[in-house]
Amino acid sequence: TIYSFDNIIYINLNELLIGVQIRIYNLNGEKVYYEAIKNQSNKIELNVSKGIYFVELVDGENKIIKKICLN
Repeated sequence: TIYSFDNIIYINLNELLIGVQIRIYNLNGEKVYYEAIKNQSNKIELNVSKGIYFVELVDGENKIIKKICLN
């Protein structure tokens, strides 16, 4: 599950997905965040402008992309 509230992104994953890379991009395609997931529950506080962002989870060749709105 991936969702946002204010400038915080919450990511709750299955334990099998621990270690995947998370990348967050703005609408211009600029990477604003990058990290390897270390826990099942993650809270990412971003210091970015309000707007639409794309959260990308990457595990080798597999990729999940979710669009979120930061208020």
